[in-house]
Amino acid sequence: MESLSKQLQRIVIIGNSGSGKSHLARALASKLGFEVVHFDELFWDPGGFNTKRPTEIVHSEIRELSTRENWSM
Repeated sequence: MESLSKQLQRIVIIGNSGSGKSHLARALASKLGFEVVHFDELFWDPGGFNTKRPTEIVHSEIRELSTRENWSM
């Protein structure tokens, strides 16, 4: 896995609700030593999906994430 973690820098997992995206992201991150980032936490205020976070904050956090060496999303 060590050589694989050197080859992979960022992993984006896309799928339907309940399809196991978070489980897979956590498993990969654990094996590869990556941080897990969730789209929902970037785009929505805590406590549900009722309120979008301000666009400027979302864009700022995405810019910051893009500077990190690796992550699984």
